[in-house]
Amino acid sequence: MSKSKKTNKSEGPSLLTPEEQGLLDVLLGDLSRVDPSRLAQEAARPQFVEALVERLPVTDPQTPRILLGLRSLFREKSLAKAIKKAAFRLRQKGRTAMKYIGMDVHIRNSYLHITDEQGQVFGRGRCGNTFLELREFLEDLEGESVRVCLESTTNSRAVRQLVLRCGQDVGADVTVDVLHARKLRIIAESVTKCDRLDAQVINELARSNLKLPVCYMPDDEEFALREHLRARSDLVGIRTMLKNRIHAVLHRRGILTPAKLDLFARAGRLFLDQADLDEAGRTILTRYLSEMDHIDATIDESTQSLKELARRPRWSKPAALLQTVPGIGLITSLTILAELGDLRRFHRRAAVANYAGLVPVIRLSDEAGYSGGITRRGSNHLRQVLAEAAWVAVGRVPSYAALFDRVSRRRGRQRAIIGVARQMLEDAWTILRKDEAFRYVDPPETEEPAGESRCDSKEVASSVAG
Repeated sequence: MSKSKKTNKSEGPSLLTPEEQGLLDVLLGDLSRVDPSRLAQEAARPQFVEALVERLPVTDPQTPRILLGLRSLFREKSLAKAIKKAAFRLRQKGRTAMKYIGMDVHIRNSYLHITDEQGQVFGRGRCGNTFLELREFLEDLEGESVRVCLESTTNSRAVRQLVLRCGQDVGADVTVDVLHARKLRIIAESVTKCDRLDAQVINELARSNLKLPVCYMPDDEEFALREHLRARSDLVGIRTMLKNRIHAVLHRRGILTPAKLDLFARAGRLFLDQADLDEAGRTILTRYLSEMDHIDATIDESTQSLKELARRPRWSKPAALLQTVPGIGLITSLTILAELGDLRRFHRRAAVANYAGLVPVIRLSDEAGYSGGITRRGSNHLRQVLAEAAWVAVGRVPSYAALFDRVSRRRGRQRAIIGVARQMLEDAWTILRKDEAFRYVDPPETEEPAGESRCDSKEVASSVAG
């Protein structure tokens, strides 16, 4: 029998809808209208983007900008292959005018290393992290397509926005990628380490065809929500510190509090007022309580601001869906939304847990293997609120209670609650993706074998956290 012929893989563009075909013709007629970030936000189909890439003219100066933007926003394998072919055609034609900048960023200044695609140096040096100084450094790049790479730091988001503003002001087409500092071990483990060499290494990485570990940059709304939540968390931490200091004042003077008495409720405040303290102890206690009252009022104001944010259209529905999960309230739901950001970055449940640092450390080599505690990578704020919510959920959701009991018998209560926190985060991601409320599910009857970890090593290794 004769073997059937393989299907022609070039049929992708013919699968476009009439509306997509019309839009494609319009964009190809004027490439300045093509905005890769807008295509990503509107969830353009990979087939449409692939058809656009295949038909990009190599002679148009807008083509390098479009290819660079699409490469950083779309991760589909077929699309990545099409972008790679288009970039190769550009290099063969000698039409690329791309410039590459490696930035070693500090708080007050940065060191920049500028080259073309062949590595010829066009400029390097240190400039301040201000608009005027950075604009003056970049003004010779007018009309150029520029890719800027920098390591993730505390101020990397602000520096990224500053570079984009400067590029727009000087008339350059600038794309900025913030690279994951933990994954750039080539810099961290360098024997000779200085700003000039670090910027040069980042520049070489930008010019390479490697898939670099680019950090997710939250938009303005996500960033504002994160800042509000983290500031409130800091205030709660300060309040907890003051409560511990008040307990220490009493302990140093041998004053024992009645069992089950909340020192900071009405009855507890009455006990503190009547406590037999010396002059120094009374003065210190009064100051601590006064500061606590002020922080309580500030926390209430912060909570009110978060309630107003939660009523905005972007957050109201997903926050309400998450709060159908027992144990997840306003603060926890908003923290999940703010810390996860764009849910399309995660292709499976394990990827969300990996991003939050709730998966175990696994080291496998030949016949040797090691499995330790969780990685603790990602947002500490997210892990904290999930752990607190998990303690509530185990008493109200049968499947969570069964998971807690099964793990706690083998590994202890603390590890069991982390397992529940992971399950809750994965369920939250599923709820948001399916746009459905939480449903109770009866726990499985079969127990997990004692030697089997809840997290499959292959699933963790292949997960993509974005």
